Amino acid sequence: NGADGIVCVMSGNFVQRGDAAIFNKFDRAECAVRSGADLIIELPVGYCLSSAQTFAYGGVALLESLGCVDTLMFGSECGDIEILKKTAAALNSVGHEDIRRNMSLGVSYAAAVGAALRDRGLDLCRPNDILASEYLRAVSKLRSSMRPQTVKRTGSYHDGGEGTKGAEEIRNAVYARKATDEYLK
Repeated sequence: NGADGIVCVMSGNFVQRGDAAIFNKFDRAECAVRSGADLIIELPVGYCLSSAQTFAYGGVALLESLGCVDTLMFGSECGDIEILKKTAAALNSVGHEDIRRNMSLGVSYAAAVGAALRDRGLDLCRPNDILASEYLRAVSKLRSSMRPQTVKRTGSYHDGGEGTKGAEEIRNAVYARKATDEYLK
């Protein structure tokens, strides 16, 4: 891959959904190291339990503070950095009034932001695309020299697609006390 090292910023025992992580942070860190990571940094829980904007800012700020990370990699459903940059720019123009107006219709904050983006001609409202756009906004806000790159996630948000298992399916298996070995290969 040409990298001198791989640094991962991961949530601890609580994740952005606001839930406890299915697998503890040490097991997840061990999996990351076995997959090639050289350093795992835990994103403080205050960032993990916040909005995509705060979550992304915390992760980017941690990597920036190391002073040795030159590339920021993240997943997105669209897999297109130029579209994500346009979405990040549009997010900068979304006002609180737009979000409040949309939320008054009974939708969640994320759905309200998505509606505001659609009002601006962008239909990029899937969870990892929004988070990816927030990573780009954080890079800009921090004036980071890290080069952002995205990896296309396959399948839908809820399923892994391409014969893989998605996060929701794995959580449901754990909650149902079913064997999870097949998911962790």
